[in-house]
Amino acid sequence: MDFERMIPIVVLCLCLVSSYRVNGTRIVSKEEDLELERQLKLINKPPVKSIQTEFGHIVDCVDINKQLAFDHPLLKDHKIQRRPRFSHRTTKNVGPSQTRPSMIGLVKDACPSGTVPIRRTTKENLIAIRSFSNNIHPQTEAAPGVHTDGYKKTGCFNTNCPGFVQVSRRIYPGAILTNVSTSGGPQFEIAVSIDQLNDGNWWVSFGDEHIGYFPATLFNNFNEPKIVGWGGVAVGPPNGMSPPMGSGLFPDGSYKQACSFRQVQYRDNTGNLNVPREFQYIIDNKSCYDLKNDGYHGEYMGYAFEFGGPGGECGN
Repeated sequence: MDFERMIPIVVLCLCLVSSYRVNGTRIVSKEEDLELERQLKLINKPPVKSIQTEFGHIVDCVDINKQLAFDHPLLKDHKIQRRPRFSHRTTKNVGPSQTRPSMIGLVKDACPSGTVPIRRTTKENLIAIRSFSNNIHPQTEAAPGVHTDGYKKTGCFNTNCPGFVQVSRRIYPGAILTNVSTSGGPQFEIAVSIDQLNDGNWWVSFGDEHIGYFPATLFNNFNEPKIVGWGGVAVGPPNGMSPPMGSGLFPDGSYKQACSFRQVQYRDNTGNLNVPREFQYIIDNKSCYDLKNDGYHGEYMGYAFEFGGPGGECGN
């Protein structure tokens, strides 16, 4: 994936006597505030070491055996798998280098051996997650304030679910990219993959780094996914201004302006990698966001497409 610019989500908080307001609209009562505090105590495990990042959030280095995943009732006796048992394939760089890898996670100082980096959850995070979770309907066009731009192929898994077992000492969910592409300037990219092993575990990897996995015991009917999707999602208040997606620019075919995917592939149930051949576009408002699919775009790009746009008054 090639991110032209990183679009930050800013949550503003106005403290009141008995409640506080987020984004100028969300009121949190005293009772809700106490519940949020209770949740934070359960989520944020005691750290061995804490690291203040340059982006303002805190990363806690938590004992790998005491991470939040093991609060899940199905993982009480789970034995951690430190690395996947499959041959990992990375994105090809063929010919002259056109892009450079983005850096993510703890670039200068990994967590100590036996610990994993966990981004510390804040009260504002919980409120934002609650709002986001209530409004996201993956691979559909039916959610007010949620705009999608991408395509899906018959042959989806959601990485936003409880029970994720972290194993990397450097990269963690919620980490921020430290170098991103600029329109017409230097281009950076990240290589992300999700692979299922024969034992049913779903591994999430960033380039050659294995971040962690969703254990097979969490899924009882997920051995044969039917849909896999690529693209972007922009979330805003219903009937309000929708945020930019990707770089905020419409795709123009140059692959130096808009956000893009290259070497799009999926692994079938025999373990072979394939490119999508039958797919369905999901572009819910072409005046705000668009997608340009070039199919196979040469050996370096592979199966590639661009997506994104400026947002604006996009409606529901």
